[in-house]
Amino acid sequence: MTTLDLVIVAAYLLAALGVGIAVSKRASGSTEEYFLAGRSLPWWLAGTSMVATTFAADTPLAVTGLVASGGIAGNWIWWTWGVAHVVAALVFARFWRRLKVVTDAEIMERRYSGPIAVTLRLIKAGYAALFLNCLTMGWVILAMRKVSTHLFPELDPVQLTFGLMALAVLYSMLGGMRSVVITDIAQFGLAMFGAVLLAWFVIDAQGGISGLLAALETTYPEDHGDLLAFFPSGDLPGLPLTLFAVLLTVAWWRQAEGGGYIVQRLGAAKSVQDAERASIWFAVLHNAIRPWPWILVGLAALVVYPLGTLDDREAAYPMLMVEHLPSGLLGLMVASLLAAFMSTIDTHVNWGSSYLVRDVYERFVGGDKGVLVGRVGVVLMGCIAAVASLFMDSITDVWLFVIMLGSGLGSVSIARWLWWRVNATCELVALVVSTLLSIAMVLWVEDQATRIAIVAVGSMVCWIPVAFLTKPSAAVELDAFYVAARPFGLWGPVAARNPTVHTALGGVVVLRVAAGLFAVFGTLFGLGGALLHDPLWGLVALAGLGSLGWLVVASTTED
Repeated sequence: MTTLDLVIVAAYLLAALGVGIAVSKRASGSTEEYFLAGRSLPWWLAGTSMVATTFAADTPLAVTGLVASGGIAGNWIWWTWGVAHVVAALVFARFWRRLKVVTDAEIMERRYSGPIAVTLRLIKAGYAALFLNCLTMGWVILAMRKVSTHLFPELDPVQLTFGLMALAVLYSMLGGMRSVVITDIAQFGLAMFGAVLLAWFVIDAQGGISGLLAALETTYPEDHGDLLAFFPSGDLPGLPLTLFAVLLTVAWWRQAEGGGYIVQRLGAAKSVQDAERASIWFAVLHNAIRPWPWILVGLAALVVYPLGTLDDREAAYPMLMVEHLPSGLLGLMVASLLAAFMSTIDTHVNWGSSYLVRDVYERFVGGDKGVLVGRVGVVLMGCIAAVASLFMDSITDVWLFVIMLGSGLGSVSIARWLWWRVNATCELVALVVSTLLSIAMVLWVEDQATRIAIVAVGSMVCWIPVAFLTKPSAAVELDAFYVAARPFGLWGPVAARNPTVHTALGGVVVLRVAAGLFAVFGTLFGLGGALLHDPLWGLVALAGLGSLGWLVVASTTED
C-alpha cells in the first residue's frame, strides 16, 4: 500500500472515532438512550443498520470462498436465512416492538412465570452475550486477520486486527447505539462502494461479463453450467443436495423470530410500523442486493485461481484486491473492509453489553449506574471475542456450527409465540439438548446435513413432550403477554379470557409472507439472471422490488 492509501485509511478511522466522541454526552442520558437511541430510529435507518451489522470482513471472504469452491449455489448455506428474515419481518417484528423490550432474554419473564423464568432469563442472557455473540465476533475477527495478512504483510495480523477492534469498541463505548447507527450508515455505504469497485476492476480484467463467462467455459468445460446455476445439481462438491434440503427445511428456524441484535434494532425503531418496514428492508437488501459484487468476484476467482491451485479459497478476495486495484482505490477498498469489520464489532459489543445491563444489573441490582455498567460491558465483550477468535481457523465451519445449533433452538423460539402451552422448561430443555447434541455432532459425525437434522429433530423430540407433561405458565403472565404482543395461533384458553384483543388473520399473514419471499428471491435471482444469463431476468428483479415497495407501503400502522 502507498502513502496515499494509508492516509485514506487513517482519515476514515479518525472520522469513526470522532462520531463516538460527538454523541457521547447524549448517550449518557439513560440506558434506553445508550442501547436503543431513545427509540427514535426511522425504518430506513434501523434497517440499513441491520444490514451494515451483518456486512463484516468475513462476509465478502466467505461468499467469495463459497463461490470459488463450488459455484453460485454454494450460497444456499446462508441464502436460506432469507426465508427466516422474511418470516421475522412479516410475522414477528411487530410482536417484538409491541413488547418494548431491550433484549430478547427479557421476554423470558414476560412470557413465562415462576423462578424458572428468572433462571431462564439469566441463562439466555449469558448464553447470547458470552457465547453466541462472542462466537460471531470471533469469526469476524478471524476474517479481518486473513485480510490484513494480504494487505499489510509487514504488520502482525493479530496486533493490527485487535487494534482496529479496540477502536470500534472505543467509539461504541462512548456513543452507544446512536454512534453505532450513525457510523453504520457511513460504513455500509463505503463498504458497498468498495465491493462494487473491486467487482468492476476484477471483471474488467476478464474482458467483462462475456469474457468471464467464456473463461469459465474454457476452464471448466463440463462444469461451467453447474458453477453458474442458482440451485445445486449434486455434481459439484460445494453444496451436497442432502445439505441443501436440510438447510431449506430446518436450518433457518432460529433466525425466523428475529432475536439478538435484530430485536435491539426493532426496539430502537420509533414505531411498530417502522420496526416492520425496517425488517422488510433488511431482508431484501441483505439477501438479494448486497451479495452480487462478491459473487462476481468469486466467479472470477474460479478463473484466476482454478480449483486445486489455492488451498484457502476465502483468501482469493484480498488477493484480488491487491492484484487489481491501483493506488488510492486500494486504500479506499481497504477502508471499506475496515468499515465493514467495525460496523459489526460495534453492534455486537453494544448488544452483548445490553444483556449485562438489562438482564443482570437492572433486574437484580438496580441503581443509576446502568450506562457505566454498559460501557464496562462493551469492553468486556470485546476482550472475550478477541480471545475466542484465536481458536478459529475457518469462517464457513463456524457458520455451519451456528446453523446447526440454531436448528435445535429455532423450533421452541417460534412456538413460544404461537402456542400457549410452551413454558420455560421447554426452552431450557431445548437449549441444553441443542448445545449437547451440537458438540456431539462435531466430535462424532462428519456429514453436515446429518448433523443439522439430528440436532433439529432431537431438540423437538425432547421439548414437545415437556410442553404436555408440565404446567403452562400462570394465567397472569400469559394474559399480560397476549394483550401486549397480540400474537396469533394456538392461544385458545388465553384468547377466550381476552376476547377484545385483536390479532392478525392467518390468511393475510400467509399472503404477506409469500410477497416477502418473492421480493427477496425474485430480486436475488432476477439481478443474477440479468447479469449472467439473460437481460429479461431484469423484469423478475423489478417485480421483486415492486413487491418490496408494496410491503413497505402496506406495513401495519398499529402501535
